[in-house]
Amino acid sequence: MEALGFYARINFERTKMSTIRSRFVAIGATAIAASLVLAGCAASDEETTTAGGTTDTGDATVAGCEAYAAYAGNEGAEVEIYTTIIDPEASLFIESFVEFEECTGITINWNGTQEFEAQIAVRVEGGTAPDLAIFPQPGLLASFSDSLVPADADLTASVDALYTPDWKTYGTADGTFFAAPLGANVKSFVWYSPKTFADNGWDIPTTWDELLALSDTIAAEGNVQPWCVGIESGGATGWAATDWMEDLMLRFQDGDTYDAWVDGSLPFNDPKVAEVLAEAGKIIKNPDYVGNVQAIATTSFSAGGAGVVDGSCAMHRQASFLGGILVGDYGATIVTP
Repeated sequence: MEALGFYARINFERTKMSTIRSRFVAIGATAIAASLVLAGCAASDEETTTAGGTTDTGDATVAGCEAYAAYAGNEGAEVEIYTTIIDPEASLFIESFVEFEECTGITINWNGTQEFEAQIAVRVEGGTAPDLAIFPQPGLLASFSDSLVPADADLTASVDALYTPDWKTYGTADGTFFAAPLGANVKSFVWYSPKTFADNGWDIPTTWDELLALSDTIAAEGNVQPWCVGIESGGATGWAATDWMEDLMLRFQDGDTYDAWVDGSLPFNDPKVAEVLAEAGKIIKNPDYVGNVQAIATTSFSAGGAGVVDGSCAMHRQASFLGGILVGDYGATIVTP
C-alpha cells in the first residue's frame, strides 16, 4: 500500500447545490446540518412552497428525529440529486442521508455522472430537470438562472449566519441567491509518493522554477516519468487542463487579471493569457515529462494519478478530492508531509 503526500495548493473549487424548476417542485431545501448537505422532497402543487419551505401535516415527530420535523408528511416521496460526484466520494454523501431518510420516509436518489455539464442543459430543456442539482462551477450555475428556484428566507438566513459573504456570492446570479455552499476542494495539490522521492533523493520544490528543474532531473535520470496527466471527463473533458491555467494565472498574473479572464473581458489571445498557456505547456505538452502527450486527452482525470501509486510517475497535479480516489480505487495511504 503506497503512502502519498501532496504540496503546492493555490486556489479553490467551490461546489453549490441548487433547486431546479421542473414538473416537480422541490420543497424543504434547507440545511440538514451546517456540515452536511441540503435535502429536499417532491410534492404535489397543493402542498408545496419554493426552495426552503416546509409542509406541516401535524404528524407527531419520532424521538430522535426532531431536526427533521419540517419534512414530516412526505413519506414515500423521492428526491433526485443530480451531480458530478461519483464513488468513492458519493458513498460518503449517501451515507449522510440515512438518518434523514429513516426519519422522514423520503428517499434520496443520488444521481452522479461525469456527463453532468452536458446533460443538465438537455434535461432542463427537455422538461426532466432534477429536483436538486450540485453545480461544480459558479459560471455554470449562473447560466441556468432562469430555470432555478431562488432560495427562500430560511435558507438565505442560514447561509448568512454560517458562511462569510464571499461564499454566498458563488451561489448568486444576477443579484439573486439560489444555492448554498456544499463543499470545496483545495486546488491545486501536487501529489507524489514520499517513498519515491526519498529513494531518489529528490527535494520538494518550493517555486515554479524549482518544480521545472526537478522535472528535468527526473527526466534525465530516466527511471520514472516525471508527470502523469489525464484530462478526459466525458462531455466535460478539459477542465483538468483548465485547472493548470487557473493555478498559473494566479501565479504569473495578478488577481484583477484572473478575474478579467474568468468573466470573459480578457480574451484567450491576450498576451497575459498566452504567457500562462505557454508555462502550462512546459509540463503538460512536454513529452519528456508526460510521455505520450496525445494520450492525455483520453486518460481520465480519475485514473491520471494512478501512476504515483504504482511508481510509474513521480508527480500528478490534482485537487484534494483525488485523495479519496487514490485510496478507494488504488489502495493508497494519504499522509501529510
